[in-house]
Amino acid sequence: MRGDLAGEGPCRVEVQRPDCRNGAVTGRRVPARPSIDCLTSREKNVLDGILCGLTNKEIGRELGISHRTVEVHRARLMRKLGAPTLSALLIIALPQRGKLSRDELLS
Repeated sequence: MRGDLAGEGPCRVEVQRPDCRNGAVTGRRVPARPSIDCLTSREKNVLDGILCGLTNKEIGRELGISHRTVEVHRARLMRKLGAPTLSALLIIALPQRGKLSRDELLS
């Protein structure tokens, strides 16, 4: 597996931007914001805990996994989203929080 499928690169979707002068779509592709859609369900579980302000130990207790496993999932989701820091992760994830379904997260 290569790239995003192997969890090595950021989950980005390229979009075509309209030309600022006449509104026409140019052939130039630019990267869009990373999407949390590319995360596994467990990574989404961990992300939800992070967004709720829980520590790794609290997330682990809630999910029934060790805090070290939470750290691994957290590192992978940050790498996939291209977030080098927690604040960068929050900037990416908070606008997309509606994509995290509580029913899906608890299963």
